[in-house]
Amino acid sequence: MSQLPSDAARQTVAAGSSTPLLAQSMANFLASLAAKSPAPGGGAAAALTGALAAALARMAIEYTLGKPRFQAVENDLAAALGQLAKAQAALQELIEEDNAAYEALSRLLKLSATERHARAEYQPAVAAAIAIPESVGTFALAVLELCGQLPEKINPLLISDLGIAAELAHATVHAAKLNVLINLPLLDAHQAARHRQTMEAQCKKADAIHAPIQAHVAPRP
Repeated sequence: MSQLPSDAARQTVAAGSSTPLLAQSMANFLASLAAKSPAPGGGAAAALTGALAAALARMAIEYTLGKPRFQAVENDLAAALGQLAKAQAALQELIEEDNAAYEALSRLLKLSATERHARAEYQPAVAAAIAIPESVGTFALAVLELCGQLPEKINPLLISDLGIAAELAHATVHAAKLNVLINLPLLDAHQAARHRQTMEAQCKKADAIHAPIQAHVAPRP
């Protein structure tokens, strides 16, 4: 799994933080998401979706651990459970970071090009707005990879939950790509091409992992 965005990126967006989104009720979070305001937006929604994927995959494992039938794979399941917990925690943190990053960048984008380029905080804000969704994609891809290791190892009664977790993780990778692409015009062509290639590679890998999971979880009649 990749690292979270740098401390510099966190410091750049921290000033825009207020009440943590995850400290709100679900109803308030959804109301904030629906409101006519710059944040939270698609980036926070994508990170939340990835966190939901990790949590749901964890549930499928929790219902399997300790059952004699799955004793042979218990170590594998315990290892996956730990990795999913770390991915979930990272994605939850990225919900808040994306929210703050978008608020910071949207304020700067209201200025003229000359004014915003003169601001010392502009380039770090652009970097954060790209690095954060890239990290969301990487952690979501890790969740999807873990889901791909589990179909034969978990309680069959939980196979639909695992399938839904995989669907959510797969969607998160593609959503992260969109959140990166929207900001690439703010970079020079060389930098933009590098980030585009990174996200296209993530999506291609996610597609390859996703297909066999769904074939297992929802086979054709």
